[in-house]
Amino acid sequence: MGYILISLIITLFLYGTFPIAFSLTRTTPISSKKYRRLCIIVTFVVWFGFMMLTNNQSKGGAAILWGTVFYNVGKTNLQKKNLLEDCPPATDATVRNSSETDPQEDLPKIDEDKERLKAAKAAERKASYFLSLSQFDKELKEEAEKNDMSVSEYRRFCKKQIQQYEDALRQYNLTHSDRAEY
Repeated sequence: MGYILISLIITLFLYGTFPIAFSLTRTTPISSKKYRRLCIIVTFVVWFGFMMLTNNQSKGGAAILWGTVFYNVGKTNLQKKNLLEDCPPATDATVRNSSETDPQEDLPKIDEDKERLKAAKAAERKASYFLSLSQFDKELKEEAEKNDMSVSEYRRFCKKQIQQYEDALRQYNLTHSDRAEY
């Protein structure tokens, strides 16, 4: 029993040291892709070190498990500090006291946000349709001319509309308890 406990403590320490220490000491922003790569490399090095030290031919299940757990812990720390460039900051779930605010006060803002999201979804659907057409399609050319753009400019515009909708949906779901599923 003691050997298993000591092994578990050593395993947690070795797999968790880098992601947690890195996320707690980091002061400059980093992309989540770069952070993920760093964690994968460190996890692989720790796993390989365990294999060499113990002469054990481990399949890597523990490395994947603990690497993923500590990567997510570190990512959450970086999000709370707003240091992940391509992720919104993590927010702590807070329960509002009913004496603090009247829930009815939020209704107009929520309705406005939903209407904005519906309009963005309509633009996204239209953009997706036009992107699905061939570059030489007559309907696409007419739509581009109607908007005073070349076909390639209009296709870039459509891609931007789709990205704006995805951003709006992500922002809505982060700030509202009723998750939009458009």
